[in-house]
Amino acid sequence: MEETFVFSDLQFGWTWGPITWLFFRIFGRSRFRSNAGALIKVFQRLEQSQAAGRRLRIILNGDTLDRPNMRWQDLHDDERECILALRRLRAGGLPAGQAGAEIVVLAGNHDSNAAHLAEVLQLPVLGHEYVLKQSGGEILVTHGDQFEHQKKHWVWVGDLAVFLFVLSDQVRWLFRLTPYKKHAREMKMEALNFIKNTAYRAILIGHNHFASLTEEGNKIFGNSGCVVQRYPLTFMKLDDKTVSLLEYNQEEKFKLIKEIKL
Repeated sequence: MEETFVFSDLQFGWTWGPITWLFFRIFGRSRFRSNAGALIKVFQRLEQSQAAGRRLRIILNGDTLDRPNMRWQDLHDDERECILALRRLRAGGLPAGQAGAEIVVLAGNHDSNAAHLAEVLQLPVLGHEYVLKQSGGEILVTHGDQFEHQKKHWVWVGDLAVFLFVLSDQVRWLFRLTPYKKHAREMKMEALNFIKNTAYRAILIGHNHFASLTEEGNKIFGNSGCVVQRYPLTFMKLDDKTVSLLEYNQEEKFKLIKEIKL
């Protein structure tokens, strides 16, 4: 059986500006926001699964890099190791003749320059959408920024909120705020409306970092969350029968949040 894993919003290379960098330096914190150190452990588990004969597909659903002009040398060591792990998974390995994993990279609003993204990752970028064909129905995977109607002049409010929750070393409280929930709900409804009159069984997005999985009518909506925050990391797992939302927590354990049959 082939298993598919969907990760969104890694945003490798993101750093604070010089003033905030100085704050973090004084208080002994990293100036990097991505949690690539934990993601490495997830990819290592996938490498172990591949070595055991499991067939894998890994989808990076947009915003893998923080900005279109990000370079390899702009990434820190953990981020580069994550990318190298993906290359190893794609190449296959022992036992001899073992097929490599299918690696699907989609562009998001942060890394919209697909050619540059492919150059940095040394992995093929397939554009902005990918259709996953499972026996339970076709699944549309796309970053999801096209479903957002946030006013551009209010973006600074979100940036300020990000600054505050990273300073407090917490994320969950932000996701409980009414405006954030409303924004996530609006994006969910836009995405579901997009596939309402299509043959797609499900649509999976990222973009707003709000991990969720739900079924309305006969359509499934999923947001795989992000890897920008600390813990837990959230992502999607699919096989021919189910779509699941999982997390990888601080105890280095995987936890099933929700599962829906296709």
